[in-house]
Amino acid sequence: MSDFAAKFTNANIATGAAAYDSTRALAWIERVHQLEPATHNGFAVALLSTMLCAQRRGDTVSVLFRDATKNEAEAFVKETFIIVREALAIIVPFVGFPSCMPAVFGLVGELRSRGISQVPSQERLGFDKVDYTAEGRASFKRVYRGVGNSEVGQMLQQYFPEYVFGYLLSGNNLLKLKEKELVLASGIFAQGATRQSQSHCKASIQLGNSVDVVKGLFDVSADVALWNNNPLPAEIDVIQLAEEVKRNLAAENQ
Repeated sequence: MSDFAAKFTNANIATGAAAYDSTRALAWIERVHQLEPATHNGFAVALLSTMLCAQRRGDTVSVLFRDATKNEAEAFVKETFIIVREALAIIVPFVGFPSCMPAVFGLVGELRSRGISQVPSQERLGFDKVDYTAEGRASFKRVYRGVGNSEVGQMLQQYFPEYVFGYLLSGNNLLKLKEKELVLASGIFAQGATRQSQSHCKASIQLGNSVDVVKGLFDVSADVALWNNNPLPAEIDVIQLAEEVKRNLAAENQ
């Protein structure tokens, strides 16, 4: 273990934590990529990174990144990093900074080890330039349309619209909204938050993601949790939730 990893990346690993397995990790990447083969391969790495952070295994993200990009050109490495960085920014309010910071530091160390010191930024305009309250409420309505949790929706729109749904989800266009929702869903699935997982499962579907994609991501998150000796508390019936979305949308359109 390098001094950098010991100090910044691996400092909080629990005793007896599951060892990183390159073969297993690359198989996860391939499974996720095959769900959405038209997307940049870095998106699969990003989704898995959110799952690992949600499982408090951010220490493995840099190794996953290394395995996924080790034979690639520098341009591909940078593109993948930018996508993973955006995914971590989106998921951090849901899974927490302490769970994500080992991934952040590990990725910095990985780029440094490759001699990469400059990466294009994806800057968001400041709160003085954009009305993120209005943007957040608009994004929230798009995300939660058909989900059916009206009481939860009312509270979040009223008191917490700016940061997550405004600044993070609306702040740049690196990812489409339906892709950003898959980032959220992947992290929440792997965290084992069953009620929120059901909501974000429905949100992902109504934004245009297929049932197969959402079900596939849940299955991978369950495998990640099993590897980490922290299994998810419950299965999620994605097909049933998709039917609920259809009924809710039909009722809203009446």
